[in-house]
Amino acid sequence: MTLETFLLGLLVFWALLYLLGRLFHLDKYGLEIQPAYLAYKFKRFNEGIKSLTEKHPRFWRTFWSGGIVCAVGSMIYGIYWFVMNLYSLFYKPEVASPVLPFIPGVAFDLRWLPHILIALSISAILHELAHGMAACADKISLKSFGLFLMLFIFGAFTEPEEEEFKKARTLAKVRVYSAGPSVNLATALIIFLLITNLYGPSSGTLILQTYPQGPLEMAGLTPGDVIQGFNYVPINNVTDLYGCLVKVRPNESVVLTVLYKNGTEGKVTIKTMESPENKTRGFIGLSGVFNYYPSRLSVIPIDRLIGSYHLYWFYWWTLMISLSLAMINMLPIYPFDGGGFLK
Repeated sequence: MTLETFLLGLLVFWALLYLLGRLFHLDKYGLEIQPAYLAYKFKRFNEGIKSLTEKHPRFWRTFWSGGIVCAVGSMIYGIYWFVMNLYSLFYKPEVASPVLPFIPGVAFDLRWLPHILIALSISAILHELAHGMAACADKISLKSFGLFLMLFIFGAFTEPEEEEFKKARTLAKVRVYSAGPSVNLATALIIFLLITNLYGPSSGTLILQTYPQGPLEMAGLTPGDVIQGFNYVPINNVTDLYGCLVKVRPNESVVLTVLYKNGTEGKVTIKTMESPENKTRGFIGLSGVFNYYPSRLSVIPIDRLIGSYHLYWFYWWTLMISLSLAMINMLPIYPFDGGGFLK
């Protein structure tokens, strides 16, 4: 899918949604529909959060007090990273982290969009849910809790009763402000532990897509198979494979060691063709590849493309987004949580 197709589909979706909202008066069902914005408030969910925290109020207040320490750590590291990156932009631009608008096809490849949207939704909902639970633990009522969709980004929001929040103790306010970032930090830690424990080290290259009528497809290899050897040289990652491919010429026979989707291993001899980009180089018909991280959950029957590619990227993006939310939200700047926390 190209960027133009994505933007056109997005435009049609929001135009139809806005039209349906006006024709059927969906606002009476709690849906707020504006151009490129959709929100829904859950009134019953507020009672659910309240009843959950009222059962063990002392535990929850202690729990969210511990979140203050996590939030302070996120603030310190966030300020450090921001200052160092700003310094690098002026004096060492080659090592500075790029700052790009969150636009598909610009900031990231479109193939990652589903993983990013799911990860962003989970991180945002957990963030706002934590704010709501911390408020209820300190007897601060919630005006509303809801979900929203802005352009293509899912999120959530929590609105405590303003007067009750203003009259609350300083410690209670600090707990509420720090709850969201601390949960994001905890989420990032949990995902990191999942990645390091659920996957082994890279041991091959996972085929994501093959070139139509290319050597790999003609040899019967399909997405989900793993290349683990090239002319009897072990292949552990994409870099190893590309290092072998640059030495191959057209019409040359090569032997691949393959781990098939069904778990069996074998060797396949293929004949290279001319590369579409460079006719002096050999081409095996590979148009999409990723490092193969074997899942340690072999007892669970799951497709290799889902387990070793889609799930891996979902974990990775959830880790990055949760960590980023924890740091950015604790920057001591209005309207971030860090601004209210510092005040």
